[in-house]
Amino acid sequence: MRVIKSAEQRAMPWKNGGGSTTEIAVWPVGAGLGDFAWRVSTALVARDGPFSLFEGVDRTLTVLDGGPLGLTFADGRIVSLDTASAPFAFAGDAAVQGAVGGQPVRDLNVMTRRGVWRHGVWIEWSAFHLAGGVRLVVVRGGDAEARCGGRVSALKSDDAVMCTDDDAVLEVTLGADAMAYAIVLEEVVELAPRGAPTPSGQTASAERFRVPTRLR
Repeated sequence: MRVIKSAEQRAMPWKNGGGSTTEIAVWPVGAGLGDFAWRVSTALVARDGPFSLFEGVDRTLTVLDGGPLGLTFADGRIVSLDTASAPFAFAGDAAVQGAVGGQPVRDLNVMTRRGVWRHGVWIEWSAFHLAGGVRLVVVRGGDAEARCGGRVSALKSDDAVMCTDDDAVLEVTLGADAMAYAIVLEEVVELAPRGAPTPSGQTASAERFRVPTRLR
């Protein structure tokens, strides 16, 4: 189990230079914005402008603070997201224009290389368990405790924890006022047809990755 304190997360410019992103975790370690297999980060959107294009990548965006954030797609679709919205999935190679409707937006981004890795993102408000794949949890608003593979770690708001041991269950207990963004990343075994797009707006299913009650 690896704890990623908020102070350790690496800030860098957006791929298109239009804003800033803070990297929580990336694979392979040290990969850049053009050659990652998967990447988890936050971003600050302070003004209107185009999103960076990521060819062959699927992504999920969740608003953490501020907003609303309007997304206008090339086909004319408009989506409005705020802190009450569910994680929103769309293709990273889709042309998207972002519009900040109120306060500057801080969002959580999860991106995976299509046909190589896939991911699920959802929000938890109480204690939960995760098994299988690379499990990464970002804590917000309060304190939490994480257990995985015999280790126990205390977490503060904006800290993250990652567990990669397939034989271990990641257990997270949330303190008062805390919430968590649960992320599971899985390497694709049976490849989907290459180039198959991700349906925009399709949110991840938490049930696929939660531990069945009998295993808790």
